Amino acid sequence: MVWIGTTAGISRYDETASQFCHLRKPARFPLPLSEHFVLAVVEDRKGDLWIGTETGGLNRLDRDAGTVTVYRHDPTDPLA
Repeated sequence: MVWIGTTAGISRYDETASQFCHLRKPARFPLPLSEHFVLAVVEDRKGDLWIGTETGGLNRLDRDAGTVTVYRHDPTDPLA
């Protein structure tokens, strides 16, 4: 499976079925992404998707729990 970031969310390409599927806001994931302009998508060993957006920070999509966690840069944090 290949994940692709787009200006309207994420898409995946299923090589077995030879087809694309656009995931704008999947029904089983009730929380939306922080932004739909996606610049990068990486799947980790657990199967979670890490989704980097243009201005909405980093989103972690936990596919088992069906949750999205958003990580944003805080310029006031002295440790950042």
